[in-house]
Order: sequence, then structure tokens, then C-alpha cells
Amino acid sequence: LSLEGGYKKADSLFNFIQSIYPFRNQEVLYNAAVNELLQGKEKEALDIFKTITSPDIKGILAYNQARIYATHGKVADAFKLLGEALSNGFNYGFVIQNDPMVANLRNKGSWNNLMKAYENKFRMYTSK
Repeated sequence: LSLEGGYKKADSLFNFIQSIYPFRNQEVLYNAAVNELLQGKEKEALDIFKTITSPDIKGILAYNQARIYATHGKVADAFKLLGEALSNGFNYGFVIQNDPMVANLRNKGSWNNLMKAYENKFRMYTSK
């Protein structure tokens, strides 16, 4: 729904799902946060990302938070979370190298050091 521009419909579905569950469903929260991010509501997305505690998606959570911090010029925070993402299973080197939300990090010395530390891991996931 979100990718098709149906943000309002997605919002109402997320709210409905949260209303019928007696607990906060981590996957629904994650999708709600991504929906906010796609709408350009980065603060709202970040607030939701910070409430998610699922260890299964720790890498992708850290990566999305790093993206938001990078776009707001919080370089140190972005690098810290990017390192956390990589050490927690975010293995998508192509995504990291091409994501426009982290473009302003690529010209920093820390970028090269971080990418070099994980280049073998990226290669492992892109090899056939």
C-alpha cells in the first residue's frame, strides 16, 4: 500500500491492527514507521523505530535510523547506527552504496573505513 501512494489507507490499517491486538505488534510498528518515512515524516518514523525491540530486525532498524540521522546532518549518530546495522546483519552493500539518504556520509573518511571493514561480508552476499 505504501509504495503505491496509499499512505492514508495504510495508516488506517496500521491503526486498526494496533487497536485489535492487546500488545504492540513489532512487524506492524515497523511497517507503520516505514510508511511514515516514505511520506517524508522522518521524525514520526524515528519515534516509531525507537519503540521497536525485536532482535530479528535489529540491523534494518539501525539502518533506517542511520538514514534519518544522515539526512539531518547528524553524522556521528548516523555512523554509529550504520555500524550497528552492519554488525547486526544488514548485509546489503548495494543498498548502502546507492541509498540517497546516506549520500552525505560517503565523502567522510569514516565511510571508507566502515565499508572496508565489511567489504568481504558484502562480497559473500553478492557472489553467485
